[in-house]
Amino acid sequence: MKVSHISLIALSIVLLLLMSCQGGFYGTSRSSQTRPTVEYRVGSEGVRLQFMPNLPPTRLFDDQPFDVLLKVWNAGAETVGSANDRVYISGFDPSIITGISAFGQPIPKMEGKTQFNTDGTFDYVSFKGVIRNLKTLNVDRYPVSPLLATACYQYKTVSSENVCIDPDPFSPASKIKPCVAKTTSGGTQGAPVAVGGIYLEPSTGRTRFQIDISNVGGGEVFMPGAVYLNKCSPYDPRGIEFDEVDRVRLDRMEVAGTSITPSCKPVDSQGYIRLVNGKATIACEYVSPSTGSAFVTPLITELSYGYRRTTTTSVEILPSR
Repeated sequence: MKVSHISLIALSIVLLLLMSCQGGFYGTSRSSQTRPTVEYRVGSEGVRLQFMPNLPPTRLFDDQPFDVLLKVWNAGAETVGSANDRVYISGFDPSIITGISAFGQPIPKMEGKTQFNTDGTFDYVSFKGVIRNLKTLNVDRYPVSPLLATACYQYKTVSSENVCIDPDPFSPASKIKPCVAKTTSGGTQGAPVAVGGIYLEPSTGRTRFQIDISNVGGGEVFMPGAVYLNKCSPYDPRGIEFDEVDRVRLDRMEVAGTSITPSCKPVDSQGYIRLVNGKATIACEYVSPSTGSAFVTPLITELSYGYRRTTTTSVEILPSR
């Protein structure tokens, strides 16, 4: 049977189309290709606050409503919006601007960044107040400067950094090893407290780590828990006390599937690490068999803490008549 020249051309086109759809005779289909990994645990922020434009305006009269709208953005990698996470506004005389609760407003439940959402999530919190007649108070002008917005919330830092464990670092140089123990620069983990540089000191049967921890979020860090979140409020008569600020709790330090949390120092009996000038360094130790090949494994660090972040604006209130 004879095949026409046109039929051969048509058959060639069909085969080319099939190859392009399937990646060739030896290729893979698009459906079998994996999605590229996205690193989302980056950045130095948790909750960020922003006054929305003209809410409140920079100038208003005492017969106008005192409306405040705040954009609350979870720019980190952990979920916020637990029962005691709250936003407050302060800086005004409550006898002049009334109707705003000293208990603040709850922070809405907001998920953190993921590999599918690298920007985080946001929501809005509003406050509505009433301005008293300034003339009756013998006030000609009332500046609120600054008007302060405060976010108090609990957060967590999760760090997973690959390190090299070498049970026999002093073996002959001719021995081939899959990795070499070395210092890592660290970085940020999508949280206001960061696990920075990790310094390794390998020896026979054990590896010592020095781990840097820093407050990088531009706010204040304090002990986690409902009691301290309530004391974070600008209306709390005592406030967060000296021995409650600049402290993070070490929840987990793990390497090669083994917890080394008890070996970490300096950590107090409740598991807290004290930051000095926003920084701390702890030393931990992993005990391994004295023989065996070197290997790469994640060093996992988890820290819990409360955090306070503020932002400001200015408002001038004038008599309406």
